[in-house]
Amino acid sequence: DALHLEGRDDILELKILGDWAYMRSYIQISAQLLDGQIITRHSYTLSVLQKGEDGRWRLSRDANLLTM
Repeated sequence: DALHLEGRDDILELKILGDWAYMRSYIQISAQLLDGQIITRHSYTLSVLQKGEDGRWRLSRDANLLTM
């Protein structure tokens, strides 16, 4: 189990296509485990968003290769 998590997300590209959008980003997550060991993982992600009837954007699909 992790004692502490930190994360960072850098948006590399954001494209809006009407009520749909996609976003390419790079994420990095560090976890300090209960034994004090720190592990770090990083990966590119691709997210698809859809604009709702209320005008708010919501995550529709998300793909990343990050494994802990």
